[in-house]
Amino acid sequence: MKKIQKDSLICIAVKDIIGYHTNDEISNALSELGLKINLRNNRGWRSYAAIISKGKLIEEKISGSSEEEEVKINKVFYNRVKVALVSHSLNIGNKARITISGKEYSINARGLNIVVYDWEMDTVIDSIGCDTHMAGCPCTRDTIFNKTGTRSDLTISSMEDMRLNIIKAQTDISELFFNVYRKKEEDLISTKKRFFQSLPKADGDIKLFQRHRINIFNRV
Repeated sequence: MKKIQKDSLICIAVKDIIGYHTNDEISNALSELGLKINLRNNRGWRSYAAIISKGKLIEEKISGSSEEEEVKINKVFYNRVKVALVSHSLNIGNKARITISGKEYSINARGLNIVVYDWEMDTVIDSIGCDTHMAGCPCTRDTIFNKTGTRSDLTISSMEDMRLNIIKAQTDISELFFNVYRKKEEDLISTKKRFFQSLPKADGDIKLFQRHRINIFNRV
């Protein structure tokens, strides 16, 4: 969970209903991500959306007791990454939208729709819809993130399984890049060290990340 919190932007939007199978396990996992609203105690037809970046809760909203109130969140990160979330419960449009830099990534499935954007890779790495109104909370991954090329049902029954899938996607893409960048007969640690030390000096949060990576490899 800490790996996701440190490197990622996590966007959540509800379609239709928060779900009567939103149990303690799911609620506790979401709390570990940084969410404040207990969804287990708000499982009815309510709109809900939240944004977490690098382990910090940026904004979280839930509609009132009315079943006809939408929720919207709009944020801009680093003056370039525009994030827009829309949550409509069943009676007011029945949809969940998660757009990042103008592109729609939400599965738009009943229940929780979750999109993960990796700051280090500067791209969306996963989009999953979890039907928290059905026993077992079955999940679906979007086509672009599924190796078969088709949208498929997943046998994910817990947030821990989802976490492992996200980390695997991060690792696969990162290792692929460094193997391409790697020189002949160079070990992988040396490749990574050479890459981060060759980068131009950065500003702001990126500077802190760059300094952290260089310090790690200087100790190797």
